[in-house]
Amino acid sequence: MEDIGVQSLFILSCIGTLSQCSLNSRQLNKKEYEIISLNGSFDREYHNLMGAFADPQTGVIIGGRVNSLVVHTTCEIMLAEPLDCHFYREFDQRTGENELVVRRKVLTDF
Repeated sequence: MEDIGVQSLFILSCIGTLSQCSLNSRQLNKKEYEIISLNGSFDREYHNLMGAFADPQTGVIIGGRVNSLVVHTTCEIMLAEPLDCHFYREFDQRTGENELVVRRKVLTDF
């Protein structure tokens, strides 16, 4: 993101296969899982990804917050940059987490 001067991105769509995935609830270690859904946002310091993955042999679907993943053969991911706002994270005392904040860009940001 820094190399191309982008501050915020979000996922429009994602299809592909993965061989490993670390979720908040479990670890997927198999030869291949199909990516059913992958959504999330990126800012300069943080990312938040949620995914759903299917075992092609059993059809079992597993999902959760994605900590890391390894692409098996290919992954086509379409990313978009919001043109009139920035994403960043700010600590929220109500949740105890760094939550997404969206702020409009000012003219000097363009």
